[in-house]
Amino acid sequence: MIIRFIILVAAFALMPMIPGVKVKGIGAAAGAALLFVLLSFFLGWALKAMLVLGTLGLAFLALNFLTNLILLWLTDKALEDVEIKGFGSLLLATLWLTFASAIAHLFRR
Repeated sequence: MIIRFIILVAAFALMPMIPGVKVKGIGAAAGAALLFVLLSFFLGWALKAMLVLGTLGLAFLALNFLTNLILLWLTDKALEDVEIKGFGSLLLATLWLTFASAIAHLFRR
């Protein structure tokens, strides 16, 4: 869990390389990672269930990406220090975050 958090902090800290994404410092990156982990823990299972049921299982292929998209959007709306402008930037940031989460998942075993 700690390694996942560290990887997500690094992912949020590097997100400003994506056009349209701003994260104001390492403290904001840590706060965003913490909020994202908490949202993922408390809402992730519900979002995944709704996506699978709502799309009759078709979302299963992109389930983590779609869940991360919604959770990252919620993180952006909840924190003033994280700003994502536009849907394209949100998609790229979600792709980056999903990749970082996959790397973090490797350390879970």
